[in-house]
Amino acid sequence: LLVCGISENGLRCMTEAIKTRAVKKEYLCLVRGSAPETFSLNDYLVKDRAANKVRVCSQKTSGAREAVLFARTLESAGGMSLVLIELVTGRSHQIRVQMSHAGHPVLGDVKYGALEASMPALPCERGIRRPMLHAFRLTFSDGLPLGPAGLVLEAGLPADMEKIMKGAGISWRPGTPAA
Repeated sequence: LLVCGISENGLRCMTEAIKTRAVKKEYLCLVRGSAPETFSLNDYLVKDRAANKVRVCSQKTSGAREAVLFARTLESAGGMSLVLIELVTGRSHQIRVQMSHAGHPVLGDVKYGALEASMPALPCERGIRRPMLHAFRLTFSDGLPLGPAGLVLEAGLPADMEKIMKGAGISWRPGTPAA
């Protein structure tokens, strides 16, 4: 899902809705390993603008900003997990850096998900050309001047993610309970 403003007023309303967390943002991602059934990550991130890279750091680090997400594992198989993530904050590269820091890097993420010697490549990882991260659902709070009250927008799975999931034996699909 991609949100953009058609009018200046619409863009202003959308920016404010996202800033005040009146829009719930959910992502699907395929990560290495068996992620916990439910978990939250609360870290501090600092961005190196020159390198376009983010790292987890201490709260006391200059420029550090809090990053919070909630997650639920929908299914695990074949050495990977399909995780539904709700972003509470929206920091640059947040999901990718936090999931990697938690020991479950996003498949296909060359920036934050580099394989360590202790993590042999999964058979499905050959041929992945992008991070297996998908902007899945936006839910708008009631009372926003952006459309019908409680509007939910959902995007189906990309073909490359579906193929990897099928190959690993993950059967979950959008519309399945627990989404």
